[in-house]
Amino acid sequence: MPGISGTDKALMFAQFGVMRFGASRFGYTSAYCFISINGTQRREKVQFDTLTITDSLDEIPNTCQFTVLGFTPTVGMEVIITLGSTHNAERIFAGHILQVQQTQQWVNGQVFYHVSCIDYTWLLGRQKVIKKYTSESATDIATDLIQSFATGFTARNVVTGLATVDEITFTNEDLPTALTRLAKRIGAYWRADYFKDVHFGLSETAVDPVDLTTSHVSVSDVAYDTDLSQVTTRVLVEGGGVNALAEVAAGETIFPVEDLAWYSTGTVVSGPQRITYTGTMGATSSGAIVGPGVTPSDAPTTTGVIGTGIETGAHSYAYTWVTGAGETLSSPLESFTAGPVAAPSSPVGLLATLGAGGSPGMTIGATYTYCFVWGGEDTTDPTHQTSPSAQSTVVPLDRGDGISGNIQVTIFDAITIQPAEAERLVIYRTLANGSTFYRLQSYSTPIAPNFFDTTADASISGNPTLPAADFTIAQAALSGIAIGPSGTTSRNVYRTVAGGSQLKLQQSIANNTATTGVTDSTADAALTTNVPTSDTSALTQPSGQVNPGETSIVVSGTAFASSTGGWAVIGNGQQVIRYTSFSGGSLTGIPASGNGAIVAAVTYGSTITAAPSLTGIPASGDGAILYTILKGDPVNILITVNDTTAQAALATQIGGGDDGIQEEYIQDQRLSATECALRANAILLLRGAEENRLRYRCRDPRTRTGLTITFSFAGTMNISGAFKIQTVTISAFSATGTQFPTYTVDASSTKFTFESLLGMIRSRGQAA
Repeated sequence: MPGISGTDKALMFAQFGVMRFGASRFGYTSAYCFISINGTQRREKVQFDTLTITDSLDEIPNTCQFTVLGFTPTVGMEVIITLGSTHNAERIFAGHILQVQQTQQWVNGQVFYHVSCIDYTWLLGRQKVIKKYTSESATDIATDLIQSFATGFTARNVVTGLATVDEITFTNEDLPTALTRLAKRIGAYWRADYFKDVHFGLSETAVDPVDLTTSHVSVSDVAYDTDLSQVTTRVLVEGGGVNALAEVAAGETIFPVEDLAWYSTGTVVSGPQRITYTGTMGATSSGAIVGPGVTPSDAPTTTGVIGTGIETGAHSYAYTWVTGAGETLSSPLESFTAGPVAAPSSPVGLLATLGAGGSPGMTIGATYTYCFVWGGEDTTDPTHQTSPSAQSTVVPLDRGDGISGNIQVTIFDAITIQPAEAERLVIYRTLANGSTFYRLQSYSTPIAPNFFDTTADASISGNPTLPAADFTIAQAALSGIAIGPSGTTSRNVYRTVAGGSQLKLQQSIANNTATTGVTDSTADAALTTNVPTSDTSALTQPSGQVNPGETSIVVSGTAFASSTGGWAVIGNGQQVIRYTSFSGGSLTGIPASGNGAIVAAVTYGSTITAAPSLTGIPASGDGAILYTILKGDPVNILITVNDTTAQAALATQIGGGDDGIQEEYIQDQRLSATECALRANAILLLRGAEENRLRYRCRDPRTRTGLTITFSFAGTMNISGAFKIQTVTISAFSATGTQFPTYTVDASSTKFTFESLLGMIRSRGQAA
């Protein structure tokens, strides 16, 4: 017999060990249907006109229905259906009988068994999953889930190299639900095939069916729908969150919550309210102790010293007591200014008079010029003096009355207030009609006295002349450093840099006896450790309490607090109070009653910490808290994503000034803000435009859900494009195998699943 050629029909299906070359064709499969029930071929018992298989997209279980006669099926029996051979590697259904219904024909007494089957996916849900995974790849997680909870299934088709999942927890969930949740986290899909192998990956790998055109021999009953109802142009996703930490009144601008892990900026949902916020505060666990603490109560004393070392500018000093356990908070501040001591700002007032007795000491009719300077500890050294004040002149005159006596100059004006850094006032004068200044007199008083000058020129001609520049205070002598209570072993002195506010360690006094420190000449850059923000000294605090209704609360330190106000937690959450600022060692502005008030006595020694809070909430209008929020109310993040292009397109389609906004709201309180945004974008990609649905029938055995069919009926129905097959119903099986069954197909222009789009978006984000 000659072999087949061209388009000749093969005489037998291609099966190694059975096939004969010249009689078989590769890729050719017979339409003969085989049905194995519980391991035995039962095709002769099946009513083929009742056989229907429904293939659903992705992880939804596939089903099968048929009727048998002359054989009694029972629930749980395994059913395997193939075409062409019992050994065909492409099963068109495999699963188990889930339901059996018996009916009897009263005419002849025959009993028919109507069988409903479900594919192997059903078996995956028999065990509950209780497991947590941290920083593992989805490949490893899926493989472990299948191996641990899916008896009889393999994981050979779990794709390697899938994305890492930071954390995912399953609590009493069936395995299909767990796999679906895992798939959604990375934008993947999964299914259990007809050989009990679980596929888990980012895309389907099967071969697409033959493209359909008007010339296709089996295509029929084509229907095409255009649907606008599923269009979505704005998606709001409510994600995770925690609960309100305290009752919060309408108009509040700071919102305390249990922790801040879910929040950064944006919008939260609490009941019917959508609340906007711009930031957070109180993320750390730092805090203080209620009560004044054991802290030095007196500031140190500083005295300026001429020299070099400390940068010019304003500085502050403080000190602490140090014990074997730690260190107290710092004392009150002492201010100190380093830099040049400014010259006097006004001249001295002069008056020439005639004194009593003696010969004249000054020349009558001559001009004398005076000025003065501020001096340091050594008024004979010009480097310890300021530059001079403005000059004043006077001319001594003879009264003409014949009375003999000394001509005298009276310095009568009060001189400007002496600066603290100066120790003395020094007066300078010229000789008669001269221009060179000589030191005349030095005073330690801060205000110049009425000084009568009768000094002859010869008496001062040998004294130093005026200084050229101001002297500089750049060191500080430290005193008044109080001795600490019992247990104090040393004291630490702290100083700020010029113009700064952060105290940094300048020196340690290694005893608890001396009240003075080493004169400070430390440069700003050499200052080291910051001053403590909490009391770790373990020194005994005085007893006391803060009573209910008080509007301030004394604390051992305010480093944890905000100068613009916030919420604070006392103890282990017994009270949550609201304050508006802090002053000295107290939180202030606490309401006397109502939300945030002190409602029970707080004993000294109780802990007080910053309450995690959302900040920047408007006091009124959009995004404000409009109704009271109760303690324990959920506070969940809300992410809103708009597709403005789709909105414009929908507005054009509808017309009449429509804004084109079509919203969808999703709630999944396991999602972070990032995951919420990813899901919203995937939905917008999936539903941002009208959906086109295609329905048809054919006899292509490669037809299955998840694959793409290219359709071109341009010359008749004017339909063309690529469509993803959503569902397939297989029916009209041939009992004699003369033709393939009918595949009734429902396909959509939506070519991607939500999960695949989510995966693509996440991949782009990771690549960026």
